Amino acid sequence: MKTFQRNSILIALFLLAIALSSGCAHTVLVAPNPPAQITAGRSALDVGLYISEELKNYQVSEKKWGDKWNYPNLGQASATQFLLALGMTFHSVEFVDSKPPFSSGKDITVHAVVEPTIEKFVFDIPLTKFQVYPARVHYKIIVYDVAGNIILEEAVEGIGDTKGHAGFDFAENPSSSASKAVEDGVQKAMKVIVNSKKIQKLKKKQ
Repeated sequence: MKTFQRNSILIALFLLAIALSSGCAHTVLVAPNPPAQITAGRSALDVGLYISEELKNYQVSEKKWGDKWNYPNLGQASATQFLLALGMTFHSVEFVDSKPPFSSGKDITVHAVVEPTIEKFVFDIPLTKFQVYPARVHYKIIVYDVAGNIILEEAVEGIGDTKGHAGFDFAENPSSSASKAVEDGVQKAMKVIVNSKKIQKLKKKQ
């Protein structure tokens, strides 16, 4: 009887190992809600947004519980969220294809340039769909004046802590938390920029 029980346990462990090793791949798309207004009125500054190739192509792919979780548009979603948030905060925002100082003769009308980067993104998949799906995105924000001087360099952490719910779409719950993390991180970045004394001084010069 003991031999039968032991063999049953070994077979169960073997089947579990096979299941984990042949896990599925899930594509998790990040789709943050549009940012909220953080100031009563827009700043008079015109800002540029520099998006590096590293940020454009930033994605994460990791195995959790035997399944592979792919976040292919994390960088693109972050770039879009920064564009929308800056547009709601400043007089105008435009993409720039290089960091300052700009070459002479280039028609640049911005007062400062914002460069966001993702330092890391971490997430986890809980045991059950009804638990929290933790996700954290770490942004570094650098703001340059038009001469190329760094006038602000800060790090913020966006937190996604959405509770999951039952459903057939395995990517829906981690997508909600990742999207919330991007929303939270960009919102925090905007507050840091707006409250920066150097940005406020730059504003007074205009």
